[in-house]
Amino acid sequence: MEDRRDKPGYGYDFMSHTAHERPRYIEVKSVGKIRGDSYRFFLSENERSTSEAAENGDDYFFYLVFFDGKGAPQHLKSILAKQMYARAEILPASYTVRFDIEHV
Repeated sequence: MEDRRDKPGYGYDFMSHTAHERPRYIEVKSVGKIRGDSYRFFLSENERSTSEAAENGDDYFFYLVFFDGKGAPQHLKSILAKQMYARAEILPASYTVRFDIEHV
């Protein structure tokens, strides 16, 4: 398994392989509870576009890490990204605005 965290821009954290040598692109996400049975995690545009690319669609997984009330990891769930997208609402979370003060 290759660690991609030290090389930004890949759109996933780890690249692994199944027993049948299929690639498995893994994006690890810390999950936060919103209310009731609703949860959320943050996704970059690069992660989203990589996960939706035709060549990655059947091999891109989210590994969702759930925490207990004290902040310790409690549970891990893996889900194929395209299955997540079919069941979830995707909303923009933030933008970075960059400017030169002389041009404002």
